[in-house]
Amino acid sequence: AILASIHHSLPEFVRPKIEATVFSAAGLGMLLERLWAMPLAERRAVVGLPPERADVILFGAAIYEAVLRVFALPLLGVSLRGLRFAALLEPPGSAEVGRG
Repeated sequence: AILASIHHSLPEFVRPKIEATVFSAAGLGMLLERLWAMPLAERRAVVGLPPERADVILFGAAIYEAVLRVFALPLLGVSLRGLRFAALLEPPGSAEVGRG
């Protein structure tokens, strides 16, 4: 949710906008590069990033980017519903796994 807030420069929590956010691997990589280039004091002033999370956001974003890269996923959607609702799904039209 924080990465979506940063992406949209949201000064406050806007659930529909956050949950509608989808990152491509390239888009997430560009956001990560932008954040890594900033010193901590500058990251604390980024709109959408709570100042107390400015030190750890880099590592969370790097994990998401790695998941996209390692699993060759084209997109990452943002969900506020928690891990129990998360799933890795094949894009429509791709080959089904486990069927023969």
